[in-house]
Amino acid sequence: DPQAMLAQQSNGAGCHILFFAGSEWRQLSQSAHQQLAARSLLIGSSHGFLENHGLMALIPVKSRLSIFVNLARLKQSPLELEARLLALAKTL
Repeated sequence: DPQAMLAQQSNGAGCHILFFAGSEWRQLSQSAHQQLAARSLLIGSSHGFLENHGLMALIPVKSRLSIFVNLARLKQSPLELEARLLALAKTL
């Protein structure tokens, strides 16, 4: 539940990485997303997530998971990703 995750983050008991399977991320308001993204790496499972909210997505391509990264969001984020991970990723 995205709202429960937000409450945990507010109390300092949240996660460092949050994975949104399917369309759970659509339940988040823009401000809720910003609060979560300030403290956690948000990963989704679709191009829609990556284009609208996310920094990273794990998307099936030809029976394998591909890593996609939104470089514009990465530059705005306080998070840093290892160069080795970025070398494996496809960028948006």
